[in-house]
Amino acid sequence: MENYKTILACAAITSVFGSASAQSLSEIESIKVTGSRLNVSADKIAAQVTVIDQAQITQSGAVLVTDLLRGLPGITVAQSGGVGALTEIRVRGSETNHVLVLIDGVVANDEAQGGLIDLAHLTSSNVARIEFLRGPQSALWGSGAVSGVISITTVSGAMGDQFQSTLSAGTQNTKQFSARAAKPVSYGQLGAYITALNTQGSNVALQGEEDDGYDNLTAGVQFSTQLNDENTLTLSARHSDYEVEYDSSNGGVQVDADNVTDGSRQHLQILWKFTPKDTNYHTSLQLIGSEDDNNSVNSGLNTGGTTGNRLQATWLNVYDVNDNWQIAAGAEWVQRLFQQRGTASDWGDPNQKQDDVTRSVLTEVNGHLTTSTNVSASARFDNNSRFDNATSWRVGITQAINTEISLFASTGEAVRAPSFTELFGFFAASFVGNPNLRPEKSQNWELGFSWQPTPALSVDVSWFNSKLTDEINGFAFNADLGLSTAENMAGDSNREGLDLSATATLPGAKLQLTYGYLDAKQPSGVDETRRASHQGAMTLYSDLKDSDWSGYIKLAYTGSRQDDSFATWPATKVNLRPYTLLSANLEYQFNAHWLASLRLENVLDTDYQDVVSYAGRPLSALFSVSYRH
Repeated sequence: MENYKTILACAAITSVFGSASAQSLSEIESIKVTGSRLNVSADKIAAQVTVIDQAQITQSGAVLVTDLLRGLPGITVAQSGGVGALTEIRVRGSETNHVLVLIDGVVANDEAQGGLIDLAHLTSSNVARIEFLRGPQSALWGSGAVSGVISITTVSGAMGDQFQSTLSAGTQNTKQFSARAAKPVSYGQLGAYITALNTQGSNVALQGEEDDGYDNLTAGVQFSTQLNDENTLTLSARHSDYEVEYDSSNGGVQVDADNVTDGSRQHLQILWKFTPKDTNYHTSLQLIGSEDDNNSVNSGLNTGGTTGNRLQATWLNVYDVNDNWQIAAGAEWVQRLFQQRGTASDWGDPNQKQDDVTRSVLTEVNGHLTTSTNVSASARFDNNSRFDNATSWRVGITQAINTEISLFASTGEAVRAPSFTELFGFFAASFVGNPNLRPEKSQNWELGFSWQPTPALSVDVSWFNSKLTDEINGFAFNADLGLSTAENMAGDSNREGLDLSATATLPGAKLQLTYGYLDAKQPSGVDETRRASHQGAMTLYSDLKDSDWSGYIKLAYTGSRQDDSFATWPATKVNLRPYTLLSANLEYQFNAHWLASLRLENVLDTDYQDVVSYAGRPLSALFSVSYRH
């Protein structure tokens, strides 16, 4: 991959921080949850929120963000093979493009690839915090936040003087280098990170012996400055470049092939905040530009690619009415651009450019009705250049029964605009887009409670129900064209289920238990594919008593589910077996600066499939040495 400029830039940044001194990342941890545009604590959010903090990320030794999310209630992972293979998630039975992923506040969903987020390219070594907010959040975050929001905060926002670098090597000829640093500079704070991952990979196909390799280079930088007592300015940028090898489908079965996809993603963000003196008001302006680019080569022949761009401007105003009530109001402008490239043939010409613009106004209010009752409400109005106007909303209430028990209830409606692929995508002899699609709408209600009988034990339970209208079927057959297309389905798709999580703090350790139940049906009453009815995990991480050792163990269970097999036409339903994955990490601290760790993935070498005909990740090990200063 042609990453020389990025490598040189990040190496220069790394050398600047080489003499930095150690400091805790606690300041990164103290950010608000994504459940509000206001400064609201997590216990006032009428939704279930999971937070994975810096300590758990570090102790896990996880290579990919997917390893951290697997087993969380509400999430089903669908990974089409080993490291680097397409990795999608479905939240509470929704579609893959119904969850919005933010990286440092920037939407990371790829509009050129159907609006989904491919988690395969999100490495965890540069991540400081993950927040997973369930439920419809379009009123706050716009189209796509139908089933939830995952907010990822990178280490580029670290404060103080700090530096860490890690060198790793493991099975499947895997090599990884990462470094992160933060340092006060003239007029502000500068932070940066870089991660380079290369692996020979494993054989994705269920037959043959060819391994499918993967390369990933990700780097980011952030500069924050206090212009004066009232104004702050933050500039941030992130670049990710990857190359993934993949197999071909022969009659719906994966077979060894010399196929490669090169991809990249980058974003630039400018955030200005103005807080006038002696007022209860502040305003912010956020400007973002992002690009996703993908190109594929099959057996040496360029088979085309896509480019998606997103330009966004968000102006937000927040006013503290008094000690109990806050209100926010703002406006947002988003332009999406889509480009598809390919070779024209008798079937048609895939080369095209498309775009749309959405203008929105949004508002939110949050406050106390009584000392134990909190209410919240949010709403958004979207004016899109292609579709009818849309309204999203959400209201919720939290009630503290006593010092141990609190309840919450919420209801709302979210929207998802059709993706450019669904509208205009073209793949010769297989798919043609449908420009007449309508946006999908989801109506949702949720009830939940939290119980904390002691500071060392907490339990969270929620029951949800959602109804999806105008669900888009991306595999509808058009008899006139003899191709697949996308169509809005008649009737409603219904999803309901239970999310449960419990955390216990033990002497020198923390234990987390999670469980999720899901019943997701298409309008016809048939189960939705690739959704597990039962899933859960048990995670234990600990600093071993009176020693420099620490350990992490995670047991993640995914229940049986159905998938579509294209070995026949039309496709037939097949059952995927349930499976359990065991991962572990053992770490030893030599002194204040040096430590070593051993991460084991799929310890039991379980034979499993997330997607029919794609082999899951095999047993693997990664040994790492880190230096902190």
